[in-house]
Amino acid sequence: MHKQLKYITARLGRRGILLFVLFSSMLLLAVTMAQISRAGIHVANTESLRAYFQAIASGNILLIGTAMFLITCVFYLLIMENRRQRRIIGRLRMQEEHLRVIISNIGEGLIATDRKGGIIYMNPAAEKITGWNRSEAKNLPLEKVYRVVNEETGKPFENIVNRIFKHGLAVELENNTLLHTRNKNTLVISNSGSPLLDRKGNVSGAVVLFNNITDQKRKEDELKQSEEKYRMLIEQASDGVVIYSFDGTIYEFNEAAYKQIGYSKEEFATLKLPDLFFNEPVIINQAVADKIFAGQTVLFNRTVKKKDGTAMEVEINARMLPDGRSLAFVRDITGRKRTEQAMRMALERYDILSKATSDTIWDWDIIHNRMHYNEGISKMFGHEITETGNIADWWKENIHPDDLKNVTDALEKAFNKERQNLQLEYRFRCNNGTYKYIYDRAFVIFDEKENPVRIIGAMQDITYQKEEELRIARAIADAQEQERRHIGEELHDNVNQILVGSLLTLGMAKDKNTDREKVNSLIDASKNHVLNAIEELRKLSHEIAPATFEKKSLKDIFETLLEGINPNKQFNINFEFDEAVNTINDDIQLNLYRILQGQVKNILNYSGANALEVKLTCSESSVRMRIFDNGRGFDTRKPRRGIGLNNIKNRAESFGGKFILNSAPGMGCEIIVEVPVESEPGPQLVFK
Repeated sequence: MHKQLKYITARLGRRGILLFVLFSSMLLLAVTMAQISRAGIHVANTESLRAYFQAIASGNILLIGTAMFLITCVFYLLIMENRRQRRIIGRLRMQEEHLRVIISNIGEGLIATDRKGGIIYMNPAAEKITGWNRSEAKNLPLEKVYRVVNEETGKPFENIVNRIFKHGLAVELENNTLLHTRNKNTLVISNSGSPLLDRKGNVSGAVVLFNNITDQKRKEDELKQSEEKYRMLIEQASDGVVIYSFDGTIYEFNEAAYKQIGYSKEEFATLKLPDLFFNEPVIINQAVADKIFAGQTVLFNRTVKKKDGTAMEVEINARMLPDGRSLAFVRDITGRKRTEQAMRMALERYDILSKATSDTIWDWDIIHNRMHYNEGISKMFGHEITETGNIADWWKENIHPDDLKNVTDALEKAFNKERQNLQLEYRFRCNNGTYKYIYDRAFVIFDEKENPVRIIGAMQDITYQKEEELRIARAIADAQEQERRHIGEELHDNVNQILVGSLLTLGMAKDKNTDREKVNSLIDASKNHVLNAIEELRKLSHEIAPATFEKKSLKDIFETLLEGINPNKQFNINFEFDEAVNTINDDIQLNLYRILQGQVKNILNYSGANALEVKLTCSESSVRMRIFDNGRGFDTRKPRRGIGLNNIKNRAESFGGKFILNSAPGMGCEIIVEVPVESEPGPQLVFK
């Protein structure tokens, strides 16, 4: 527009020149015509008039023609110039209207001031931002309407118009500015200013442009805070974070990335990706690289080289960024690999142990209601499954109906936190329909809310033990029955006969009451019979009564037992006893007595021996008893019908001891029992 104004000014100068030329031409024409007119007044006749025209024609006709031509040209040029000027003025008015519309509709606020800083114009955006009406703000000082302070310090800025007038230069864009509006709001603005120049280039005023960036600033602050949080999160992450390209360039990384492989930040910044590998290219698996190039997130493992040259196993989670670089999260899994290796070894040991023990291991996932068995379920029971999901039906089908309630009650107590370790005995069905006795030990695992989530157990086949217990129980019952029969036979054959003899003797004494000597003889005989009966009863009671050590030592008890079987000195008895045996546990002493009592009974009934050796020795850890007879002996490889030696063996083993039997036909019999004196006794088997 300024150029167009200059153009109009130039046009006006040219118009003045044209008007001057027109005026001069018309003046020349007028002077010429006046001369002709004055000359014509003094001509009286026709000849004179002709002479006159001839006289002036040569001197003025050219001048008149020239003046007329100039007048015509000037008029034409003036008309053309006027048309051009109207067109230019129209364009100027259109541009002015455009400029007015633009200024009125731009989003930035615009304030124009005069040379003194008074407001001469405000656009609608400036009115909206400042809260001032244009008519109210007109001619007011700029600092009254446009009150700005520094965002960081809160101090007022130097008037932007004063800065423009002082330096005559535009003020660059400033973003750290707060505007206090007329409505007492505070807005964050960006502003700039430029001088207004007149036609001569002098500063005649200033224009200030400003924009409300409060929302933008808030979003920028939020974005900045988010970026700071993200950066802090990345820096504090335990995993390494690396941004790289496949040409080997490392662009960005966090603290964990260089620390976990032993570098400093400065050292790591100089590295390339190949420096982190053991003579390997960046891409060793093209399929993985293709997935990354395709925009997929890929998880894979690699071995990287630490600064000290050692290897570190890492797990890499990588994906492609929009700018073509790759983002990778790098996690040190060396410890996890060692744990996995240890777990594999533990599982191998577990498998070997389960095979060695022949136990059936089961693992019940309560959350998903799945139960997993090891191969013992097939070997022990014949079921060709390793996992089942319907636990209730599975148990109902395979646990013996008489035992099912006990199992479910025990599990209910475990789930109620009454116990965490379970020991159960029940019968479990085999695939062929038979049942096996099972001893099941289980452990219940609870989550942080104390809800049961898993149970692991081991099923041990105790069918043989149960059958052995039944066999022993039957043997005990048979032994008791034999003992009763023996007692009955002793009472019948010995005591009963003696008492019958006494009764007959007393009857005979009654019949011979006249013969005093004969009566006395019969009474003495009856007395002897009664004494014999009493002795037989005493022997019998000693055999069946429990031993007592309250008033006698074990040595005395053993001597009494050995003297009782040798009233007629039919045995040559050699008895050796270590006095330290008297100090051991009473239960062990009683057990040793029962063993000697049982073996002596065997010797009396079956051996036919005439010599007997009994020797007891005691060390710090065990007591040892040896019993030997020189009887007929027997073949230990052949099965025996009696239970006497089995009872002795069971008694020794019930106290954690060992039983040794040596015998052969014609070579007598030797038994050796050795029992530890410091260990806790095992479950005792009581025989009567």
